Amino acid sequence: MTSRSPRRGVPALLLALALAAGPWALVACGDGGSDAGAPADCTTVAPGDDGTTEVTVVGKNLAFDVTCLEVQPGTLVVTFENRDGGVSHDFHVTGHGVNASTDLVQGVTTQQLTVELTEPGSYTFACDPHATMEGRLVVAEAPRG
Repeated sequence: MTSRSPRRGVPALLLALALAAGPWALVACGDGGSDAGAPADCTTVAPGDDGTTEVTVVGKNLAFDVTCLEVQPGTLVVTFENRDGGVSHDFHVTGHGVNASTDLVQGVTTQQLTVELTEPGSYTFACDPHATMEGRLVVAEAPRG
């Protein structure tokens, strides 16, 4: 009587599952630069009279108070309030050639970040040392007029 190890089939099974799920995982992840519209739970922030969009984002308890912002193309000024006393946070925007960040500073503190967002699409904002602090910044198509 021969005995088969049950572990022998596990790597093959895992490989088969990975190969089967691979294409779907790539579709679900996207490229981070999608031009898709903003999700329904996205907070829309309108520009001021001068065309500059100003928004305040709060970081507290290792989370942002907002996870999605929709803005118009142009200048975005983010006032980032780190309300986690003794914890260092930054506010980092990436996507479509943008890579801008506040300093990594221990809270409680407030910093400002000014970013030029000229390309419509999806950007990411995050706190670099904390994976739980991430959100989406959607730059809408410029209004036609």
